[in-house]
Amino acid sequence: MQVEAETVARIIHSAKKPVMTIKPMAAGRCTPFVGLNFTWNTICQQDMVTVGAFNVDEVLEDIEISFAALDRRMPDIGKRSSPDNHQAAFGNL
Repeated sequence: MQVEAETVARIIHSAKKPVMTIKPMAAGRCTPFVGLNFTWNTICQQDMVTVGAFNVDEVLEDIEISFAALDRRMPDIGKRSSPDNHQAAFGNL
C-alpha cells in the first residue's frame, strides 16, 4: 500500500493513543538517516520507535542517527556502502 509521508505524519500526530512506529526505513526503501529523522520529528513524546538491524554496526549507526536527530545535529557516521559511489550522479564514471 502506498501512503504519502505527509499522510502518515498527520495520522501519527493526531493519534489519541500512543503510537508504535514499525520499520521506519520501509524495509530498505529509504536510508536510516531519512527514515529515522522523519520518525523522530513526527512522533509524540509518548510514542515508540522500533527498528530492525542486520548486525551490531547497523544498530550503532541507527543509534547515532537517532541521537543526532533528537539533538538537532548531523550524525557522526561513516560513508554508506550504498548507493554505489562509482556512478555518474557522483561525478564518477
